Order: sequence, then structure tokens, then C-alpha cells
Amino acid sequence: MKVLYRVICLFALVILLTACGGKAIATEPVATPTEIPIDTSPNATEVTTALETPVPIESADPFEVSVTQHIMDTAGFHEISTALGETQTIDPEYFSTVTGVVKVLSQTTWPADLQDQAHAFIDSLTAFAAALESDNVTDAVALSETVHDAQHELSHEVEHWLGDAQAKTDADPVDISVAQQFMDSAGFHEMATALSETQTIDPEYFSTVIGVKTVLSHTTWPSELNDQTQSFIESLGAFATALEADNAAEAVELSETVHDAQHELSHEIEHWLGDAQAVTTESGGFDLSIAQYFMDKAGFHEMATALGETQTIDPEYFSTVSGVQTVLSQVVWPSDLNDQAQAFIESLGTFSAALEADNIADAVESSEIVHDAQHELSHSIDHFLEGHAH
Repeated sequence: MKVLYRVICLFALVILLTACGGKAIATEPVATPTEIPIDTSPNATEVTTALETPVPIESADPFEVSVTQHIMDTAGFHEISTALGETQTIDPEYFSTVTGVVKVLSQTTWPADLQDQAHAFIDSLTAFAAALESDNVTDAVALSETVHDAQHELSHEVEHWLGDAQAKTDADPVDISVAQQFMDSAGFHEMATALSETQTIDPEYFSTVIGVKTVLSHTTWPSELNDQTQSFIESLGAFATALEADNAAEAVELSETVHDAQHELSHEIEHWLGDAQAVTTESGGFDLSIAQYFMDKAGFHEMATALGETQTIDPEYFSTVSGVQTVLSQVVWPSDLNDQAQAFIESLGTFSAALEADNIADAVESSEIVHDAQHELSHSIDHFLEGHAH
């Protein structure tokens, strides 16, 4: 056996020397190539293909991230946590607020640096929603504090990331309509009026102004609107500075400037959107979640109830309904939802026309149709987005 082993070793050495062309084998260490770990999972073939043909990783969109930050920062987690701790009572609105934020965050493409933190926050929100739904006050109180702290920390990291983020190159009608909706619903008219009358700065004004400024600053604007928008963003910055410094005199003056500029810019956006073409034919999960967010938060149930009981049209209803209609009209809907979405958009148009004409009978009837259709479409969006979370 020893003889046979030596023969085999000698034969292997001959083959090796032949392969090396008879040259001496280097005695210095030779760098070995980095080995790629072999995936033995059922999806190993897919991994191998991905290594052979690299697929670009979807990059995070600063507009998307800034919108998500604005939504989670304005959700009222601080107020929810405080109220739960003091009253030990769960308001039914808390659940819809939390789940609304979860839906948007789950469809956001997060930058690599924030992935883990964002998904940990989503997990906390999900656990919080479960406690709220089961009316578990003890868990809800504890989780509300966790969520509140995590929201602050994530928002802080988002702020840092946005500082160096590059915006998209093309203006997207969906993005423009979303930016318009945020600035139109910020309450600049109410701020200007209250500041003038009370000469007192509400701490909420600063966060509202900064939130709108951040979204608008990370929106890619069409060339026709860019100068006007940048001027408005500068006005928002000056207004925020006055608010932060508690300078009531300047805040009052700038609130008027901002209010007027917001109306003018919104009017120009409206014109631009009338002729704007979609930048893609594909439906995006984030756009659908934002459309759902706006229509679910519009308060169609409350409108229908109030209209039926008071037979009176609140002037705010028209701007709310037309704002939601504008955003939904710019979204590229998947074929599975398109007919339902277009029917809902049409019903919003009918409702807004009745509100604008001060036709109470038609407004009451349309409010019921819109309320029911909103619930049904939102339910369909939930089903469609299942499995599409990032």
C-alpha cells in the first residue's frame, strides 16, 4: 500500500510540473482570489444569475423619503403618547393614524444607511397598532413611548441623509401634486390670521413650516415653476427663522407673504398639471400608498355625517375634496384598480362641483357615494399592496 501511495503522489507531481510548463513552482505565498460564498438555498440559481448579470439596486428617492418623514412627523405620536399615559384610554382614531403611517413607510424605498432603523420603526408601529386594536392599554402606553422616541430618532437621521441627497432629474406630476397638497393643507391662511390677531406664536407653526419646506426643497420642479418655487421656499425659510426666534413682528409680516405666495404657486401648479404627462406607465407602490393616505385622512365620513345633519356646506370641504382628486388623478393606477379608481375620481369631481355650487342636496348625496367608494378603494389598495412592501 505504501508503494502504491508513493506512485500516486509521484504521478500527481509529474502532472503538476507539466501544467506549469516545467517551470519551478514559486515558493512565495500566492494571493488567492476572494471566494464568493455559494448559496445552497432553493433560490441559489437566482443568486448565481444575479452575480453573473448585476442588477442595479433601486436607489432611494429624496422626495419619497422627505414625504414619508413629513407624514410620520405630523402623525401626532407625541400627543398620542401623552394622552394615553394620562387617560389610560384608547381613542379609536389612534389605530387608523398608526396604520396609515405604517402603509406609507412600508412602501418607501429607504437608503441603505437607514434601512435597519426604518424597518425597526415599522415593527414598533405594527406592534403598537396591534395593542391599540386589541384595546390593550398597558401595552399601548409602553409602545406609544417607544414609537415616539423612535420617530424622533429616525426623523433626525433622515434629516442628515437628505442634506446630501440628489433629487430626480425629471419633474413628476404625482410628486408635484403631492407637494401642492401638503402646502395647500398646511393652514397658512389660519396661521396668518391667528398671528395677526394674537401676536403669539404657536410652537406647532415652526414644525409645520419646516415640514412643507423640506418636501418642496426635495421636489424636482419643472423649469416653468422653478424660480417661483425657489422664491417660495426662501420665504418659508425666513418665516421658520422668525418663528424659531419667537419674533412675532417678523412672523406676522412673513406669514402674509407666505400665504399670498402659496396661493399664487398653487394656482400655477394647477395650470401646469393640466397639461402634464406622466413620467412612467408603471404603477408604483409608494404613489398608491400616498394616494390612499390622502383619501383616508380627508375625513369623508365626517363630511357625510355633518352634511346630513346640518345641511350646511363648510368652505373647507371643497379644497379638501379637490385636493384629493388632484393627487389621485395624477397617479398611474395598476390595471387591477384602474376602473375603480377612475370611478372614485369621477365621484370626487361630482362632489366638489356640488360643494362649489353650494348645492346642499347634491352635496349630501355625493358625500355618501364618496364615503362608501373611498372605503372600498382603500380596501382594494390594501389587497393590491400585500407583498409589495420593501
